[in-house]
Formats: sequence, structure tokens, C-alpha cells
Amino acid sequence: MNEKNINLIFQKLKITNAMRSISKPFDSNIFLILIIILKSFNILQDYEIAFLFIGCIINTIIKLLFQRSRPFKKYEDIKNYTSNNYNSYFSKYSFPSGHTFMSTLFTLILIKKFKNKLLYLIPILVGISRIYLGVHYFSDVIFGALLSIFYFKTNYKS
Repeated sequence: MNEKNINLIFQKLKITNAMRSISKPFDSNIFLILIIILKSFNILQDYEIAFLFIGCIINTIIKLLFQRSRPFKKYEDIKNYTSNNYNSYFSKYSFPSGHTFMSTLFTLILIKKFKNKLLYLIPILVGISRIYLGVHYFSDVIFGALLSIFYFKTNYKS
């Protein structure tokens, strides 16, 4: 089964609003607000915020190196169910998934703090939502998660 077919299978589900809601907290502007709120309640520390920011830069550099077109731009039968047209220089490429990378990294930090493994559902659902929304391939999501795990395990100091 090719990656295009995976996108099309997910898009048959017709759960657009739910999938948008799952991804929304990891849109850059809302994620920034979430970080500020968590910092104000002393849930996130300065080094963790810097760690997230550096991770975002790493993910963006890889995205710019690979320059893979988004599924909805390559195949007209895959729909873009987001409100973003992804035409800006930093958002027009799909590999790796930034939402999946950040949601995985954020989740790993929270699991380290709160020891609640149910939080693993966050990046799984975010990854599925990115495929459903037509903005990422399965491999974009998997690599985003794996890159995040690697970055966390090799650089996070609790």
C-alpha cells in the first residue's frame, strides 16, 4: 500500500472537525500560548522551553533540506482539510511533520514530569490527524515522532 492510499483511507472517515481540533494545540501560535500558560504555572521550566524551541529549529532545518511536497499539493484527490494553504517558505514542505515532532517532544517532557503514560495518546492522535487533514504522509509522521524521541533521549536533562 502506498502512502497516498493511506491518506485517502483516512480521509474517508469524514471527521474533519475532530481532526482539526486534535492538531490545533500544536499550531505554532496556539502552542506558544500553551507554553506561556504552562510556564506561568511553573509546569514548564526555561530550559524545557529552550529545548522545545531548539527542537523546532532542528525539525525546520530538516524540512528545508528535504523539501517534500505536501500530499494535497501533489495529488488532487487528497484534500487539504486545514484552514492553511501552506504556501509560506517555512510551511510548504511536509517532511518531517512538525506537529507530530512537537507533540511527541512535548508529551515526552510531560510524561517525565507526571509519569502518566496515557499522554502517549497525544502524539498518536496528532499524527493521525495530520494524515487525515491531507498535509502529511505516514512517513512524515513516523519520522517526526522518531526524530523527536531521538532528540529527547540524547539531549533532555531532567
